[in-house]
Amino acid sequence: MSDPSSHRHCQARRAVGVVVVMLVAAASAMLLASRAELQERGAASVSASFLDRPRHLGASASSLESGAANVSRAAGASREAEDLAGGIADSNETLQLAVSMLGGRRASAGAMCMNRCFLNLGFSGSDCECSIHGGWYMWICKRYQGAPMPWQYCGSGMCGGCKAPQAPKAPETSKHPPASTPASPPPPALPASPGSSEGYRPAKSSLLRPSTAQAKTFYVYRVQSDADYAPENQNVANLAGAMWYLHHEIVNNRYERRFKKTRVQRFKLTTKAPQPLIDAGMDFGVRLAFDFGQCTGPFDCQKAFDEVGYSVGCNKADEFPTSQWAGKVFYNDATWYSLPGKCSSRKFSEHTAQCSLSEPGGACANPTGQGDCTYSYQAAGEISIDELEGIDSFAKFVAEGGWEYNNKTDHGVHMNFWDGISDAAACRGRLERASRLFDEKFPDDPKTWEWANPPCNFEPHQFYSIAARDGR
Repeated sequence: MSDPSSHRHCQARRAVGVVVVMLVAAASAMLLASRAELQERGAASVSASFLDRPRHLGASASSLESGAANVSRAAGASREAEDLAGGIADSNETLQLAVSMLGGRRASAGAMCMNRCFLNLGFSGSDCECSIHGGWYMWICKRYQGAPMPWQYCGSGMCGGCKAPQAPKAPETSKHPPASTPASPPPPALPASPGSSEGYRPAKSSLLRPSTAQAKTFYVYRVQSDADYAPENQNVANLAGAMWYLHHEIVNNRYERRFKKTRVQRFKLTTKAPQPLIDAGMDFGVRLAFDFGQCTGPFDCQKAFDEVGYSVGCNKADEFPTSQWAGKVFYNDATWYSLPGKCSSRKFSEHTAQCSLSEPGGACANPTGQGDCTYSYQAAGEISIDELEGIDSFAKFVAEGGWEYNNKTDHGVHMNFWDGISDAAACRGRLERASRLFDEKFPDDPKTWEWANPPCNFEPHQFYSIAARDGR
């Protein structure tokens, strides 16, 4: 004899199945109707208009959710049908993709990254990463058909802003902070201050005057090879950010460390934010990336410099513009910084005297908060990666079969220092060892904790609304 409750469950499943088909069809129709709008929008933007959810789509989403709830009530006696209907309202990926592509805030991470438009441009599936920023996302393409290339930032709809490169380039530097090795001699000594650099002609008069900001002094770090050059037009990090970079980018190759890194440098950094940033409630601008000293984004570097001067940028490692690492950062408060220098629109090998005059960067001897005098730095010691790991010689370690860290097994060979990349306690132990080494090696300097980094109070929406408020 059949079970009446099983019969009710079957009826509920059929009803839910019908709603699934209706929901997918409706969401697909919304996507098709939105194609023209998406094409006009092009690359992803953090402007308020892009982030605001369109009213008609929000209403449609509400109606579909309401329909799913009605199915559960119609099923009545079946608790299973109610759970399934609720699941449809919460996890219908096609509906959420439609909302996310038009700037909605409802979509989950998985749903937002379904439209792999970059494949139509010749990229392979692993060339681009989905970068999610609250209610919107973009694709960051780092390779072309497997070969590294300068990063491209693509809109989520039609991948506006991306194109196939003419010829892939061989890897020479990492695109994660810290920065690349320059192809020319290091920049000259810091210019004297106060006073704006000759040739600096910002559109905002406030960038020519000292700001009211309080100067902030703290340690920053750079994972470096044996080459010596200044940190201008480079990325640096707090100690947690440097350890994250080491763990994810440098020690996970057998037989060699990537980019021939050998040490962790420390700098004393003093910053003073320009007035437009202070007026917007921030001490730091957007954290920019550099490729051989050339600023590559996010978005338009020169536009950022026009609005807030050559300000020091910052971001938490799991927040914009690297929010693809959300949930993958277990070094607490890992933070990265950008230090814009002279002629940042060009690579080091392409610098000219005129470019250095018109694009002076923010480095100076005593920061004033003027647009071209936002930070100073001085070397403050270093530790080797060998002493951090507790080995005498990396070459000997490798010759004896050692492997610092295998990211496939989450363990090393003849070394356990890096074991547990997602173990917060283990990451904290590694960070404490690095801090202790610096303090022991340089006992006359302020302790690591005494010059810890200030809060990174950069806020993307606020930052990118500065131009709108100024009518620019």
